[in-house]
Amino acid sequence: MRVIKQIKTEKTLNTEKWKELIEIWNANPKRMIAIGQSQKNKDLENALDILADDTVIISDIISNIAVAGGITAQDVFLGSQLDNNDLKPDLLITCGASFISKNIKLFFRKN
Repeated sequence: MRVIKQIKTEKTLNTEKWKELIEIWNANPKRMIAIGQSQKNKDLENALDILADDTVIISDIISNIAVAGGITAQDVFLGSQLDNNDLKPDLLITCGASFISKNIKLFFRKN
């Protein structure tokens, strides 16, 4: 089953929404955050650096986001692993605009 849910962007989240998001986060141990095309954002980089300890972070080549321990050469990494179910995340969070990497687009479609 594939559930896709988009949350309306707000500057602040109420307590109920935070609790819902934390429950979703904690219920899914295999997490992946993928960053598409975006502007340089130091605050986002700092937050992703913290999350990178237990979450896979993939930055597309046009993301302008650098994360210590993140994957930036996803074409090399995913090229031979597109059908590897062990890489399939329980929770995928994307941010930014489009992705340019063909392999990451294929990975998203397959998983």
